[in-house]
Amino acid sequence: MGKAVPKGIKSRANAAMKTFPDSFGSDFDKNKLTVNDLGLPLSKTDRNLVAGFLTRTIRTKNRKAEKEKALVSEAVRAEAAKSEPRTE
Repeated sequence: MGKAVPKGIKSRANAAMKTFPDSFGSDFDKNKLTVNDLGLPLSKTDRNLVAGFLTRTIRTKNRKAEKEKALVSEAVRAEAAKSEPRTE
C-alpha cells in the first residue's frame, strides 16, 4: 500500500513543481534544501513531506520514461528483424 499524503502537502508540492520545474530532482536531500530555500512557511515535518512527495513523483516519472524508451527500442529492433532478409 502506498502512503497517504495530505492534500495540503500535495498542493504545495505541485505548486512548487510548476513554479520551479528545473529546481527539483530525484535526490531527497537536495529537494529538501531546495524547498527550504524557497522560503515557504513550512514546518520541518511538512518540508520533509513536500520534499519526499516531490522526490517520489520525479522518480516515478523517470521510471515511466525509461520503460517507454525501452519499449520503443524493443519495437525498433523487432521491426528491424522483420525487415532484414533471412540468409540461410
